Amino acid sequence: QTQQTQKITPPMTFHFGEEAIGGFAAGIVGTLLGFPLDLVKTRMQTQLSSSATKQLSAVSLLSHILRTEGISAVYKGVGPPLLSLSIVNTLSFTSYSYFRQNIFHGQDGWDYKNAVSGMMGAPVFALVTTPENFLKTQMQLDNVQGDREKG
Repeated sequence: QTQQTQKITPPMTFHFGEEAIGGFAAGIVGTLLGFPLDLVKTRMQTQLSSSATKQLSAVSLLSHILRTEGISAVYKGVGPPLLSLSIVNTLSFTSYSYFRQNIFHGQDGWDYKNAVSGMMGAPVFALVTTPENFLKTQMQLDNVQGDREKG
């Protein structure tokens, strides 16, 4: 006679500190790594398209910014997203885990309960990230706006 063994999974526990530290670290690392690309994207979106202005590729534009404005320009405006994304990721990691484990009892893998758990924090995240995005974009374009006003 064969015995079937059932896989016993331990109950999920919510570790606020671990989730908060993970979210905070992800916010910092993600912002610092992605910010130069975001700067290039913002500058490319706002380049004036005229015969006098040459459209640059992403790599050429980043090289141009580094050459003409310096390394500090690459991270100009990083303060607001560094603060807000660290907060948002901390809230995101902790709220997702809390809702998944304590309210909706989501399972590992794909489960609609996991999706709902992830959506629960979205309204709060939008309240934090919308003003931050506006400030960041204004700061990223400060050097460009000055050049446009002079020229």
